[in-house]
Amino acid sequence: MYKKFLSLIIILLSLIIVSCSDDPTSPPEEKPVNSVVINPTEVTFDAIGQNKQFTAKVYDENGGEISTTLSWSSSNDNVVMIGSDGEAEATGPGNASIFVTAGENSDSAKVTVELAVEPEIWWVSATSGNWSDATKWNTGTVPQADDTVAITLEGDYTVTLTDNVTISHITLGAATGTQKLATGANQLTIEEGKLTGGAELLIDGTVIITGKLDWKDGDITGNGTMDVNRSAEVHAGSGGDDSNLTLKATLINNGVFAIVSGVTININGGT
Repeated sequence: MYKKFLSLIIILLSLIIVSCSDDPTSPPEEKPVNSVVINPTEVTFDAIGQNKQFTAKVYDENGGEISTTLSWSSSNDNVVMIGSDGEAEATGPGNASIFVTAGENSDSAKVTVELAVEPEIWWVSATSGNWSDATKWNTGTVPQADDTVAITLEGDYTVTLTDNVTISHITLGAATGTQKLATGANQLTIEEGKLTGGAELLIDGTVIITGKLDWKDGDITGNGTMDVNRSAEVHAGSGGDDSNLTLKATLINNGVFAIVSGVTININGGT
């Protein structure tokens, strides 16, 4: 009787040991990373707010492709930012590198942001202030009618007009935050302009478009009037990913107001 009981105990112990060693739920051993290759290796953006998808492949010591966690980063977020999914966005003119890391291995890509129109004067402080405050501009002078202006610093702030302003070219908006240009009761005349990222054009006076306004992202708000001249054009959503734009100011369109397919304009709470 004792021998039978002892044999049964031995059999049970053997089954337990075999079961533990052959546990089907145990994860497979992860192969060590030998190299990581980024694609593309060189990218040029020509506008702030443009996007580009980067990908990467990871290989083991035998050259076999393996799946593992990737970490993305930028050498300069003021030129290009990149998300955890490898999608990059141009944020300002200049040169930078995109890095992808897997384990202890990494690869990089060169990024150049060359704007079609380089700004001559730009807002230098991510704090609110008056357009007429020369200390807020990189040149120490207030922009003049023939200047190319950029208000593209990240952050939440408002630039307010204290008088009527005419400008040759202006870019408003950054990748993060809300950059607001407020007319007050004044008139802002724009020959060429671009709204992108977190831009908000707050019109409580009048904005006159005499050339072209590329309204990529952001909102046009306020109780004033936006007047598109006979020879002028507004392109809403052109080149952007934002499918919903807001227009609260009164629109007087004597020119061309083109809306990209798939883009919805919310007008005073409607569409």
